Amino acid sequence: MIRVIERSDAAGIAALHLQVLRSHLRGVAGSHLVAAYYRALAIGKGGIGYVSVENDGRVSGFVCGIWEQRLVRGILFRHEWPRLLGWGGILLMLTPALLRDVWSRFVPRRGVGRGSGVATAGGEYELRPIAVAAEFRGQGVAERLLMRLVDDAQNRGFHSIILKTEVDNGRANAFYVKRGFVVERTIDGYNHYRLAI
Repeated sequence: MIRVIERSDAAGIAALHLQVLRSHLRGVAGSHLVAAYYRALAIGKGGIGYVSVENDGRVSGFVCGIWEQRLVRGILFRHEWPRLLGWGGILLMLTPALLRDVWSRFVPRRGVGRGSGVATAGGEYELRPIAVAAEFRGQGVAERLLMRLVDDAQNRGFHSIILKTEVDNGRANAFYVKRGFVVERTIDGYNHYRLAI
């Protein structure tokens, strides 16, 4: 079953996120920070998430769409600031090199869209990310999640979906190309894709 992410899903989604996706966030502190992000996204303002849940309650995958990152970020800071300060501080003390990565996500470079390096305003809907648990790969979970997100983007009146993925992530790149995404450019080790809808 695919449904909208709820705040109670955040811990399970964070665990899958850290298990499947590349991230500088690790350990207990990283898990709490990622869960805070998904709790903020569950509010549904500026972005949305969908989760695939099996009959036994296990999370088999999830996908997120962002169309106004500033709203999502604002909700994250308003609702999760104690966790961000506490767990973020612990994580930065343990891994000081993360400060540059965190800074680059929240303070946009000149001429570059906010946060992710991709503009999400003005008719853009960003897919970020799709993750499927290893035991459920090859069963169409990612395809169903993607189709649900495409439907959401269309229902909201967007004309395209954008995303980026690491150049060396062969599986993800093949998945998106097979589904009609086209590489527009490659920057800093990431392919930037667009799907017209």
